[in-house]
Amino acid sequence: MKALIGSKVGMTQVCGTQGGFSAVTIVHAGPCEVLSVRTEEQHGYSAVQLGYGGRQTGFSTIAPGEQPAVHSQRKKFIREVPLSGDCQVGHQLSVDFFVGVVKVDVVGVSKGRGFAGVIKRHNFSGVCA
Repeated sequence: MKALIGSKVGMTQVCGTQGGFSAVTIVHAGPCEVLSVRTEEQHGYSAVQLGYGGRQTGFSTIAPGEQPAVHSQRKKFIREVPLSGDCQVGHQLSVDFFVGVVKVDVVGVSKGRGFAGVIKRHNFSGVCA
């Protein structure tokens, strides 16, 4: 399974072969750095831990278990994904990883506002008091 972390840039539309339009999402994917490798022998499963995006430095120390001290730049998003193949710590994964792939499944996380009213959900303004 191939995986990459990205962020949504926006939405647009493209014209199909039949003349109709389809909505498409523009995603800025990668480059992702391999932070750690999980192996069958040590952890019981095979996966890699990917880091994406830079984090502003505001802390003097790194939290235990967050990232090894080997990496110079902290990452904003860290995800563990099952990945087959040989990856080494510090290796950069980019969109070139998907050469020859025709269709890609995208999984996203919404903001999760719960049961919200119209002001929060649709950005309406309240009545002036």
